[in-house]
Amino acid sequence: MIPVWSMVQSVIDLPPYRFPPLITAGIRMFDALELAGIFLAMAVAFRGFREFGREPIATACFLWACFATAIPQGAFNDCYAEARLMAPLLFFLPLWKLRPAWFAPMLLVAPRVWLELAPQVLGLFPH
Repeated sequence: MIPVWSMVQSVIDLPPYRFPPLITAGIRMFDALELAGIFLAMAVAFRGFREFGREPIATACFLWACFATAIPQGAFNDCYAEARLMAPLLFFLPLWKLRPAWFAPMLLVAPRVWLELAPQVLGLFPH
């Protein structure tokens, strides 16, 4: 098993979207931003390895990043999967040191989720 292979596979085997090419390109841009946010979150978590065991949130972030490297193939086939599986890491990072820059992974991942949920949320309100 190659670490992070399922994330790489989600970039190689792109899901088909039934939209015009311009809209599909925009969706793929948000997919790339989402993946970049997850890789950034993992990099920050691995960087905090020195605090493993001493700082509970740092430990949780590091262990969640380790979990992400072992996710099996096909787990990221759903558009929500990356954000859903990595949500604890994305929420723990800003809590760890409360640095504004550590909100960046969450801000990179959020637009893809908003893009998917917007039609459903807008459907709740009558016209």
